[in-house]
Amino acid sequence: MNDTPTPPSREPFDNDDAESDSIQTDLDAAVALLTDTLGELPSPTVRPRTVASLAPRQRAVASPHDALADTVASFGALLTDVSPDQWDRPALGTLSVRGLVGHTIGVDQYVLGLLDGEQPSALDHRAATQPAIDRAGELSVDDLIDWYSSISTTMLNQVATAPGELLALPVPYFALHGPLGAVLVARAFELWNHTDDIRRALGLALAAPSAPTLSAMTDLATALVPGTVPNPPAASAMRLVLTGAGGGTWVRGFDAADSPREIVTVIADAVEFCRWIGDRIERAHFGVEVIGDTRVGESILAGARSLALD
Repeated sequence: MNDTPTPPSREPFDNDDAESDSIQTDLDAAVALLTDTLGELPSPTVRPRTVASLAPRQRAVASPHDALADTVASFGALLTDVSPDQWDRPALGTLSVRGLVGHTIGVDQYVLGLLDGEQPSALDHRAATQPAIDRAGELSVDDLIDWYSSISTTMLNQVATAPGELLALPVPYFALHGPLGAVLVARAFELWNHTDDIRRALGLALAAPSAPTLSAMTDLATALVPGTVPNPPAASAMRLVLTGAGGGTWVRGFDAADSPREIVTVIADAVEFCRWIGDRIERAHFGVEVIGDTRVGESILAGARSLALD
């Protein structure tokens, strides 16, 4: 990439005590920031420990509520721009624009259940929302938009008043599992993807989330990706360098080694990386650079892609 930053020539895992203290200070600050925002990060099936997290200290990160409110507002505003002849346009797989709105409502209903303390058993992301998809096909456009507005407003109101203990509670989010605060950021991530799905269907330009919302999304994504990489080399780690708004640098180990011997660096634009995770960009159009073991780098990218819900 033309403006790719040059990775540091010196690994942050040598025996320089002063540098180690500095890294630990950065790690403590980053972990505190993430914990305040998301609660404890998802851990089931995730092998790695965080070796270091070097996200910029002055980087604004949206709370789960604010990230969700941001994407809900963008999605709702876009619906008012859909003309009568565009509602049946293909938007995502077999779903039309109308069907995708129904799917979105169905997921919001699922999230409302989590906020009410329910433990849904449904793991099939699409099947769980089929009743809402079916109902969306029967409603007038005005009634469908009103239904979306009502459900999303109720969801946001409940998130706004949710106590910290609830946001820290581990919950299932279809095939994923983690604290409710992190799940809400994952929901914002998914809703942003669906907003772009409709933009594509309408022939409109795609749009990035706000920088604070994107920061919340990249924090979550970089915490989840290491656990998706199959059979990484022992005592190795990944360095993710995401450029642009919402970006930063994260070094995460694949296992319990305190001093990884090998680091694979993946450099990409933050928005493109999130689109890659959401399965919304093809490799040919993804300006990613891998430095180090390319086999491990490709495994990192494949693992990241596996996080896509639909």
